Amino acid sequence: MEKKEFAQKFANAFAQLGLNVIDDKTGKPLSEAEVAQLAEDNLVYTEHPRDYYEQLYRKKIKGWYSTKKDEDKAVKRMLKVRKEIITLLQSANRDGIENVIQYLDDRGFYYRASSPNGHHNFPGGLAEHSLGVYKYAKKAAKKYSLDEDSVKIAALLHDICKADRFWFEGRSIHKHHPKSNADKGHGSRSVMIIRNCGVSLSQQERRAIRWHMSDPNYNTEEETKDYYRAIKEDLRNVVNDSDHKDAADHPASHRKNQK
Repeated sequence: MEKKEFAQKFANAFAQLGLNVIDDKTGKPLSEAEVAQLAEDNLVYTEHPRDYYEQLYRKKIKGWYSTKKDEDKAVKRMLKVRKEIITLLQSANRDGIENVIQYLDDRGFYYRASSPNGHHNFPGGLAEHSLGVYKYAKKAAKKYSLDEDSVKIAALLHDICKADRFWFEGRSIHKHHPKSNADKGHGSRSVMIIRNCGVSLSQQERRAIRWHMSDPNYNTEEETKDYYRAIKEDLRNVVNDSDHKDAADHPASHRKNQK
């Protein structure tokens, strides 16, 4: 990202939050363009070094692999998956998608496991699963003439809520807030995160993410109606089926010392 682009994003963020930057001389708020110029002139901006994510992933999964060769392969795979997912998301014509991309990096999406005891329970499993679901969904989408961007959003981000759930300590997988019931209906949390990033979802996209599980959790009459509406929609059913297929490709492979 160029310094000018960074400065403009800085100014946009202030504007979206309704914050003003006051001119010391006039006492009046600066325009968004003036804030951007001020930022460009004064902010010290440096990009992450080229190997930043490689070093980050190595640090986060330290101790999981018994040999450096295996660790090298895993990190290389994480970087490859990250690049693929970012490219796919950027190709989706959706406002706010850059915020989602930033969220995924900030929360460690690409080195997390998908679960402590279930499928894809290894470093990078969460992102690999998300990409795998998309690849299955993309094939099925042609049969139902589904919108390509909707498939990308729903498949790649159905488990975005897990981006900060699991972390590694040696060969153990730990879960943040283990006593919480956040896993119940976790699709709803994914929807909330996507919307908080500024991405608008169609009702079908929302339902595909919200109800991508086969064992739904609904507590109200409204949620019950929403679920039964969802299971009649092609997008939700494609994501659900793709989720199961990809999970079956990578069953639980490590069950020792999970917490």
